Amino acid sequence: MGPRGPPGEKGSPGKPGLPGPVGPQGEKGEKGPAGFPGETGIKGERGMPGPKGDPGDKGPPGEGIHQIREALKILAERVLILETMIGIHEPEPGSGEGLFATNTPGFYRNRRQDLSVEYRDLLHRVPTKKNKDEQ
Repeated sequence: MGPRGPPGEKGSPGKPGLPGPVGPQGEKGEKGPAGFPGETGIKGERGMPGPKGDPGDKGPPGEGIHQIREALKILAERVLILETMIGIHEPEPGSGEGLFATNTPGFYRNRRQDLSVEYRDLLHRVPTKKNKDEQ
């Protein structure tokens, strides 16, 4: 055998080896942000009715009538306020003087009086049995 020659060129890389063994599990990370709420689920079945409650205290006798009277009093006050707002209860002329004096009754009050006169005249013109006998 003769002397050794010079080293040759590097060869191509070899095939990859087999995977190594699985390592130990790492530490638990921090909790991430909450996700978006999901869709509303379907409505469940209606439950059984609960037990009936104990009978209540009816209160002293006459309490219901007292409450009804109070409610009627409040209702009457509200009706009076509304009637005043639309001019049914107008103050009489001359009920005050100076800066805050009241005006004379409005158009509608006078108009009602005029209508009553016209109505009376109309009644006299309507033929009745008594009027026919006189003619």
